[in-house]
Formats: sequence, structure tokens, C-alpha cells
Amino acid sequence: MTFPSRLRSLRREHHLTQEELGEYIRYSSTSIRKWELGRSLPSIDAAAELAEFFSVSLDWLVGLTDIRRPPD
Repeated sequence: MTFPSRLRSLRREHHLTQEELGEYIRYSSTSIRKWELGRSLPSIDAAAELAEFFSVSLDWLVGLTDIRRPPD
């Protein structure tokens, strides 16, 4: 899975629209849509916010590992 598909999957798992997710992390729904389509990538700060918001590791979100959450 790639970043766009993981982001889309997380958003849907949490029953959020692109607009709602944008409001929660303070980015436009246009940005969210572009990220999910792979037309652009978020800044490292935005990606970290997404990972924190969804309680997943940043490495998992960007596809560097298949471990969704690091062990506590």
C-alpha cells in the first residue's frame, strides 16, 4: 500500500469526509483530495499530524513498514 491508499483507508475507517479530516488537521479538503489521489504529498509536518491523528506510525503511513503501530 502507498501513502495515498493508506490515507484514504484511514479516513474511511474513521468515517470522515475529506472536508472533515481537513478541518481536524487544519488543511483544505483540496489538499486532502490531492494527497489521496497521489497528485501531491503533504509536508513532513502535515504527514506527522496525520499519523498522530490516526494513531499510526509515520513509517507505516508512508509505506516504509507494515507495522501499523509501534509496540508500547
